[in-house]
Amino acid sequence: MWRCGRNVRSAMTPVAPTDLDFSPAGYLYATHPLHAFAARCPPPLVDWAITQFSKPGEVVLDPMAGSGTTLLEGCLLGRPAWGVEIDPLAHLIAKAKATPVDPDDLERAVGQVGSLLLRSDLDDGWRPELPNLGRWFHPRVAAQLAALRQAIGQVEAEPGVLDLLWVVFSSMIVARTSVANARDLVHSRHHYRPWAEPPDVHMRFLSRAQQVRAMLLDYRERLASAGLRHPLVRVERGDARGLPFPDSSVDLVFTSPPYCSALDYTRAHVFAVAWLADVLGTSTEQYRSLGRGYIGSERAPLLEASADSPYPPELGEPRIDSLVRALHDDRERAWVVHRYFRDMERVLAECARVVRPGGRVVLVVCPSNIRRVRIPTHELFAELAERLPGPERLSVEALHERTINDRRRVMPYLEVAFGPRMRTEYVLIIRSVENGRKAPAGDSAQLSQGHDAPTQEETMEALPNEAFERELHQRLLDGDFTASRELAAAYLLAVVDRLRRRFPRLDDESLIFDAATDAILNYAERPSQYKPDTMRLLRYLVMSADGDLKNALRRQRKRAQREFPRHDVELLLEARNQYGDEEDTDEGVAAPGAEELVHKVRQVIFDPRDRRLVDLMIQGERRTAAFARVLGITAVDAVQQRRIVKQHKDRLKKRLARLGVRLREPS
Repeated sequence: MWRCGRNVRSAMTPVAPTDLDFSPAGYLYATHPLHAFAARCPPPLVDWAITQFSKPGEVVLDPMAGSGTTLLEGCLLGRPAWGVEIDPLAHLIAKAKATPVDPDDLERAVGQVGSLLLRSDLDDGWRPELPNLGRWFHPRVAAQLAALRQAIGQVEAEPGVLDLLWVVFSSMIVARTSVANARDLVHSRHHYRPWAEPPDVHMRFLSRAQQVRAMLLDYRERLASAGLRHPLVRVERGDARGLPFPDSSVDLVFTSPPYCSALDYTRAHVFAVAWLADVLGTSTEQYRSLGRGYIGSERAPLLEASADSPYPPELGEPRIDSLVRALHDDRERAWVVHRYFRDMERVLAECARVVRPGGRVVLVVCPSNIRRVRIPTHELFAELAERLPGPERLSVEALHERTINDRRRVMPYLEVAFGPRMRTEYVLIIRSVENGRKAPAGDSAQLSQGHDAPTQEETMEALPNEAFERELHQRLLDGDFTASRELAAAYLLAVVDRLRRRFPRLDDESLIFDAATDAILNYAERPSQYKPDTMRLLRYLVMSADGDLKNALRRQRKRAQREFPRHDVELLLEARNQYGDEEDTDEGVAAPGAEELVHKVRQVIFDPRDRRLVDLMIQGERRTAAFARVLGITAVDAVQQRRIVKQHKDRLKKRLARLGVRLREPS
């Protein structure tokens, strides 16, 4: 059995633990800065896990999605991204962050808001149900929030655009510099700080909306640079202790669970939730009540205690039960620890159920100090995972240690009162095993190469029945917006699986994935073209995707015949190697004929950033810094720069190779 300890390392550790110590800068790309959120997982850590343990087209799930970091990174890496979140505001943020919205659509909606705010008939008298409202919101701020709220409610736009508008509204309240009379509503208790001069809420909203438009542009450019068009996102409002997904439907689970004695998200979010209560389908009181059941919550710790059972019952896990007994003098904290590990055992069991055999569950875990009692959460999770009841089995594969950057993470306890702050967290790699037997581990260097596709029998078992198909079809005909997401979640992987078997020698997964995605989107946009009485839905989707894929392959072959005679390129590169300077210099030296090659490349590479990257490659540029400047990642540390630059260069080389161009690096 795997043993957990500070100096024990699995022989299968894919990377050195120091590679996971990321600097605090350079992560404010795409829509990551959309809304402040406490204790967010670093995007590079999510990127590492997704790249290491899944391949494009495989489903990544975050069962405690938070603000949607995993979902966004999954989309950027070409994975269908699924998430579940219990907090209504966090659910809205995660959905808005990962859903790619046309920046022009947002701009038009913001224009509507601006026009409505100029009207004098907007009702600015509405107020939320919030105790001491006058203390926390200046009367002028409250009036402006009420008018803005009514204006957004009158905007005519797609649901994704409206979600963004409401998230922008919330981001002005839950912020380090909030429009409320409070300091740092993101992490801490509400510390009263009145404004000397109340802020102009409407100008803040319009300014913030323009910033979000820039984020959307960056998100879209990054998707285009990676050759991705339609990321598949599914964000459910639900509980990780009961996931709404079928067995073995997920390839990778990645999540960063809350700490034991967690940050109080309901306290941090309640001001925004009060103003958005009807949008979120809750009330202030209901929201606070919901927060009592959050995993790790310290609210109502004695809810389950009684006169007959004042202390928690034993869980049957010796080390956990021992920790609970160590807190005997603090009955409330004893119950908090008991509930936390009981709940996380349920979460682990659900992860084991939904992840396919051979798939991974990756947890980013931080130990805790409660009343100076150390809680080694990573070790206890490892033990729980290996001793889960029921048919599903998990096996701990590796444990990586990483350092938390103090400026980027706020701990849920005070160092002086409760013991030293935890500055180390752990990345726990767990593998799903079948029938109690470990799946073949393989070479650790090959972990990132992906896994075998599900068999036809496994895929068919997971497919919906005919009654579901007809109901889904009718919902699409009726214009139900949520039906398209359910369609993608239910059928995408099955269509991809069929295409893989029809085109076994096609090694470009992106073509297969694009064809499957287009087939599903085309059906969702024009459902009337499908006749349920003539064939089953999967067959219809596969036929559509098959035709699209064959057309794409024909176009590819024609381009290869028409463009870039291969011998010309090789002669050009040989000339460059002969006459060019192969040392690192300030400027790359172009070979004779390079201008002609650049001209030809520009006929098929349309993205401006990709063109600049290819120009550097043709010039023989070798310095990572030159490519990093084009990609806008100069703030990222050197190791991450090299990794990101290599990903882009490999992608472009592969694209050019399909057209008959072979770019060789200088020796």
